[in-house]
Amino acid sequence: RDRVQHSVDAALRNGKEIESDVDKWLSAVDPKTLEQVEKVMQDEEKAKKKRSVGLCPNFWTRYKLSLKAEEEA
Repeated sequence: RDRVQHSVDAALRNGKEIESDVDKWLSAVDPKTLEQVEKVMQDEEKAKKKRSVGLCPNFWTRYKLSLKAEEEA
């Protein structure tokens, strides 16, 4: 989000017009949503590290993560 915002700011300084879908996206993506996405990605990394013998994924951990993600969505 920050990279897009910086690009938009630079374009506005150069006198360019910003597309409406970009403005809508910037308005829709708030910091709390980004924090939730980052947390889910971190939790997924934890799940990958907790694999049984390194070969099979821990299905219970994956299941709990999916429930948590569904609740937050």
